[in-house]
Amino acid sequence: MVEKMAKNRVDNYGRVLIPKKVRKKAGLKEGEDVEIRVKGSEVVIRPRNEDVERKVEELADYLDRSLPRAFTTEPPKRESKWISRKHGLRKLGA
Repeated sequence: MVEKMAKNRVDNYGRVLIPKKVRKKAGLKEGEDVEIRVKGSEVVIRPRNEDVERKVEELADYLDRSLPRAFTTEPPKRESKWISRKHGLRKLGA
């Protein structure tokens, strides 16, 4: 549920004052960085959590480094679930 908390006006510099009641409810603190996004005709302002962003970047880097690479050589003969490289390339249209 979206609660309408305040009505405000954009000044001639493009600034909008976020009322104290709204800042408190959103957890915005003085001097804190915020993220601004546009969703359709809405402008979304939210606190920027650098700790979470850093953790997500670290996880993405880890996954890039540790994911197994695709097979590009012939699989062992006893494993029937693998297809040959030649067959795979043919299926991909290469």
